[in-house]
Amino acid sequence: YPDEIGGILWFGTDDAATSYVTPIYTSTTKVPDCFRVGNGDLLHYSYYEIDDLARRQPRYYQLAAQSAFDAGRRAGMAAIVLKPCWTFVRDYLLRGGFRDGRAGYILCRMNAHYTFMKYTTLLQKCSAAKQGKHHKN
Repeated sequence: YPDEIGGILWFGTDDAATSYVTPIYTSTTKVPDCFRVGNGDLLHYSYYEIDDLARRQPRYYQLAAQSAFDAGRRAGMAAIVLKPCWTFVRDYLLRGGFRDGRAGYILCRMNAHYTFMKYTTLLQKCSAAKQGKHHKN
């Protein structure tokens, strides 16, 4: 305790109103000393019902799309079509979602829908920003 991490550090905020984390990919397999002391335990609350996940997803994909937009990432129709398909294939086939039967299938479909909505929202933000530039000129 604690288990070694496999190259991902999660940074974010957590308060009574909102919770938001961002994955930071690193090549480390140990928690750096500056993060080790005083961090406490990582608490993870899984979803108890499918409607709980469905209710929370819009907030998460909107935050993810805004974060991507702020970082300069852009989306096009190819991303909207291909990335959700890849998400489903990755989660259901490569990560073994099929082993969980119907629940695994539903979760993988919901993850693909989340990806679709994230990139659709990002495309809308990009389009709105582009239109704003055209109106200024």
